[in-house]
Amino acid sequence: MQEFYDLKIEGAKLHFIPRADGAEGFEFALPEPPVNHTAAGILGDPELMYCVAFRKEEGHGGLFAMYDENGLLFVAVAGNNLAYSLGLAEMGRMVTYARYGADIFDALDENDD
Repeated sequence: MQEFYDLKIEGAKLHFIPRADGAEGFEFALPEPPVNHTAAGILGDPELMYCVAFRKEEGHGGLFAMYDENGLLFVAVAGNNLAYSLGLAEMGRMVTYARYGADIFDALDENDD
């Protein structure tokens, strides 16, 4: 099941707030860019967990679509440039931690000798 969030800033902290209208407005077929957005980059490992960042072509903000090997996990909408910038940092951190954790788990079978 997919989840939909708005990215809100309180002070210098980023919060994921569930969207009151849920999936409304997300009828587009990700990973294609939604209307008035362009793909700005892909973060992470497509074989584990990755995020596609979409930037608004005109205006402020953008959105993030997080995927794992089974498909779309969640969409997070940034309504302004600060939320977009902090969101980009947070998504990068998420996919990095996922890769790091997977690497540690894979290395458990290896002997340190």
